[in-house]
Amino acid sequence: MTDMNQGILFSSSKKFRHILNQLTSHQVLRSDLINIAMTEFRLSEKQAIGLIDRGIYQLKYQGLVKANGKVKNISYQFSFGVISHSPLHVVNDAALVLSSEKQILEKELAQIRYELEAYQEFLEKIPKQKLKIMRLQQDTVEKLNQLNGKLRAVNQLLSL
Repeated sequence: MTDMNQGILFSSSKKFRHILNQLTSHQVLRSDLINIAMTEFRLSEKQAIGLIDRGIYQLKYQGLVKANGKVKNISYQFSFGVISHSPLHVVNDAALVLSSEKQILEKELAQIRYELEAYQEFLEKIPKQKLKIMRLQQDTVEKLNQLNGKLRAVNQLLSL
């Protein structure tokens, strides 16, 4: 899901980080973020909106930003540490990054385990769809193995 291997907890987008580094307050209007994106990177309004929406989505997913207000007047309240007051801020607290990644992976793994249980139930209930269900089950097992490998790597890094 989120790519957290780029040395920053809340965003894999360098452009979005750059925009956040321009802020001086932990509360900001969405329109201000869009204007910064348009000015800093010479983006169209549509491109700037996409950049901001993707970045905010990642922060919301991790509980690092709250939105307030109506559609035309949304403001965002960022958690402490998201906004930097130094120009080239990057979150380098490896333990924090890894712990956050571990939580995300554990949630994904739990969901995949439930999915595998459901496929097993459907195999018994719908034997005529056995081939399709087994193919889906196999794909899910592969994803489970990938996530387990990633979780193992995170745990090893946390133990250093």
